[in-house]
Amino acid sequence: IQPRDVVGAGAKTPDQIVLDIVNNINSIVPDSLTRTEADPKVFEINERGVMDSMSTCLSQEMERFNKLLSIMRSSLATLENAIKGFVVMSLDLDKMYQSLLNNQVPVMWSKAAYPCLKPLASWVTDLQARVV
Repeated sequence: IQPRDVVGAGAKTPDQIVLDIVNNINSIVPDSLTRTEADPKVFEINERGVMDSMSTCLSQEMERFNKLLSIMRSSLATLENAIKGFVVMSLDLDKMYQSLLNNQVPVMWSKAAYPCLKPLASWVTDLQARVV
């Protein structure tokens, strides 16, 4: 098996670059969103036994973001283990590896995320602003 790329002295290998990106994104990805962090009035049930429409919409958006954050956390951990040689690098992980190396949002994330054409760095910043 040949290495992906041969680099000169002092230069980072693609694996080191991707691991740096993985660690950076891991430090930014927040925990799952919970209702307890919101104002108690936001998810209040009215006299008819239902939440208002805005609260229902917010609940659905929280579920979508939690799904995305979960996919991100698990795929980043698996990719890190694959790079280190602890698990086999699957085709999906290889595509994710290439995406991160090329500053693109991985397909497995974009399938669970909101529509956005930004490159990876801007997309992560945008995601952070949306969920914090």
